This record gives sequence, structure tokens and C-alpha cells, in this order.
Amino acid sequence: MQGIGVKSLQRFLDEHANPPWLVLDFTGMQLYDTCNRKYQYIREMKLPERKSVPMLYSSMIIHPILARWYTENGQFAPSEAIWRRMWTSYIKAVNEPNVILGNSNIYSRIMAQNIFKQYIGQFALDIDTYKITAIETVYWKELPGVERTIFASKPDLVLTRLGDNALITADFKHSVWDSGEDIIPFDRQFLGQSWAAGSAYMMKNFILVTRDGRIGISRTFKPAATDGDLIVEWLAETVATAQHVIESREREMWRKNAPKACNDFNRKCEFFDLCELGQLRHKVIENLPKVDPLKYLMVDSTED
Repeated sequence: MQGIGVKSLQRFLDEHANPPWLVLDFTGMQLYDTCNRKYQYIREMKLPERKSVPMLYSSMIIHPILARWYTENGQFAPSEAIWRRMWTSYIKAVNEPNVILGNSNIYSRIMAQNIFKQYIGQFALDIDTYKITAIETVYWKELPGVERTIFASKPDLVLTRLGDNALITADFKHSVWDSGEDIIPFDRQFLGQSWAAGSAYMMKNFILVTRDGRIGISRTFKPAATDGDLIVEWLAETVATAQHVIESREREMWRKNAPKACNDFNRKCEFFDLCELGQLRHKVIENLPKVDPLKYLMVDSTED
């Protein structure tokens, strides 16, 4: 089974709800690898995950404004009212409790406007080179070799190249570090996008903002090799991760990756205090607010 769009995925999950299917995505795989217990808190117990300014800036400002430029075939020029509305929503999110703050000069409105201007000038020919197939749309497939498990992916863009109709999955990456500029041929996120969408190529649009405010935008483009060794290995590794998650569920044992994950990126894990409580944590968790951990997957532009 496979499909495109939120409606098709939700319909499938509703029709096969007993017992429920596991929905695995790159973020979930990364979370499980970081710490099984943290995965349980966020994905199984639905506790809110701590967000950061870089994460919110990318997801609420950079990605939407560039995606809309593609949606409107290069004719989009955001007005002052649009920028103000986006910025107001972003500031409200940043001021929520427990948000990890960032450099206000780098994550500023004027910086976002400059990034937009530079990007559309640099890649203006995209509009004549590609047909926009999908924007922030979920693609999903049943994972072979493991029961009742869906792998879902949500590329920023899916493009069809004019001339040969090659399908391309593309992502925007915004960073203050220059170490992630190129696509790693075995990058799990990009290979997962390619496998789910069936793309022939992977594209990475890397937006670097240095600490002194300079902007550099680059693009790397690689064949996905959907029948090659790397995608075969990715699929086997993803199936193995899914099996581990299912085993953790069945055994009700979620291993803590302590001490490494307790202070990842030199920050104390937001769930540290819960782990310290031992079994008492279950009583505490009953009274904590819950969120849908897959909410970001369940919003897209596809109508089916």
C-alpha cells in the first residue's frame, strides 16, 4: 500500500485502526536512535517536544515563504502585510515556554527578507526548468518485511524536470554551520524522501547565514539510484529500526541512552526529571499536556 497526501494516509489509518499501525518517519528514526526513552515520551506518550529558535525560524518563515514563491510560479512578491503576519506568528511561538533561544541578528525579519530576495534571484530559472508537482506533501508507503508499519516522508518540494519528466525530491536547509552543505549520498532523510516519492534525483538547497550576517546559498543535486545499493541498505536499516520500535512497544521497555542523550548539544534534556522519577513518572505524565507528534505530517497541500 502507498499513497500521496494527508487524506489518503488518514483514510488508510482509520480503515486499519485495530490494531493501529506504526507510522515511522525520518524524525522518528532519528529520535529513536538518539534515545529510545525520549522517543517514547514524544511519540508514544505524546508529550510536547522542546523547540528552538532555529527550528521555528526555518519552519515558520524560511520554508513557507520560499514554498509560496514556487506555488505562485515565481510571481509571488510578499507584501508588508504578509511579512508582518508571518513575523507576528513566529514571535508568538518563540515566546512560548522552554523555547531554546538564538541570535536575534541572524534570526531576524530583515535576514529572512534578504534570504528570500537572494534565493529567488539565484534560482529564478527554476520556474522555467521544473514543473511543481507537490509542496510539503506527505508521501507514504507500507514498509516491506515488517507488519503494520508505514514509512512517511514530507519533502519540501517535489519537482518534475521539463524535458525528461524526471522526478526530483528537494529540501531547504537553513544553518549557521557550513558543514552540511552537500548531500551525503547515504543521507537517511534524502533517501527516505526518494524512496517514498519514487524520485530519480535528490536536491538540497542549503542556506548558510554566517554569524556576521552574510548569506550564502548553494545547491547540490545527486541521482537517487532507487535500485542501487544505498537505497537497498537504507530500506533494510529502516525496517530494522521499525522492528526495534515494535519490540520496544511489545516489551514496554524503552532504553535510556544515558548519559549521552541527557546533555545532547550541551543542553539538559527536557525529560531528564521524568527519567529521574523512575516508575512514578507514569503518574506524573498522566497530568501533563499532550500533543499530536505527527501533526506536522498531517497538514499538506494535496487534495485527493
